[in-house]
Amino acid sequence: MSVSVSVSVSMSVSVSISVSVSVSVCVSVQVPLVKWLWFLVGMVLYVPVVYALLREFRQTVIDKGHQDRRELFEKVALLTVLVWGMYPLVWILGVGIGAIGVSLENICYAILDLLSKTLFCFLMINVYPYDSVLVGTRMEDPEDRLEKMHV
Repeated sequence: MSVSVSVSVSMSVSVSISVSVSVSVCVSVQVPLVKWLWFLVGMVLYVPVVYALLREFRQTVIDKGHQDRRELFEKVALLTVLVWGMYPLVWILGVGIGAIGVSLENICYAILDLLSKTLFCFLMINVYPYDSVLVGTRMEDPEDRLEKMHV
């Protein structure tokens, strides 16, 4: 994948996320047709994010050839898609059809926030970046790397 394609995919995902968050504010409107229309718009904007995670970004990681990074990315992508996919379900049950009250809806959102953030951090913290360095080899000093780049 070329750099320009990767940048354009990243930009489109960033725009989709930003607009999706803005749409979520509009979804709180109490007019039934309007709230479902904004919900649909939000879900349409969610699709490029999921596509980028499961297809474009995954392929980029595979092309790099690092098995440990690929495994980590697959775990993080799966976590992101599954947990983020639960938010619309909570919205449907709460604001959408009114099957759950506001308190339970907020508790569900809080649990999803905690799950997504703590599990993501747990996955990141448990990465061992030095496993791939051979025993007995000296890791390059970051300052040496900077000097080589500027020479």
